[in-house]
Amino acid sequence: MRQLLVAITLLLLSTSGTAQDRWVGYGSGAQGCGKYVENRRTPNRTYDNYIGQWFYGFVTAFNYYGPNPQVTREIDQDTVLAYLDKYCRENPLASTSVGVLELIKTFVK
Repeated sequence: MRQLLVAITLLLLSTSGTAQDRWVGYGSGAQGCGKYVENRRTPNRTYDNYIGQWFYGFVTAFNYYGPNPQVTREIDQDTVLAYLDKYCRENPLASTSVGVLELIKTFVK
């Protein structure tokens, strides 16, 4: 798993193009925004927690394997979900991973 995260981070940081062109997301990150929006239509705390925990793992790997700057404060799950709700409604063909990267950009220092 560690090797996979290293490979993803290196690809993310070393290539040009859009974020979607640079790496492959797994787990929740592989989910398209259309599916995410569909899943969020019906309140489901289990799904919300699943997305939240995937996000925290993604940020941890980003901080551990990536160069500075890092995400230096915790982002609460409700903020993550609200951001992804908006991002995915506006970008239904994108992946949730790209939405998460856009959110991370607003918190790096």
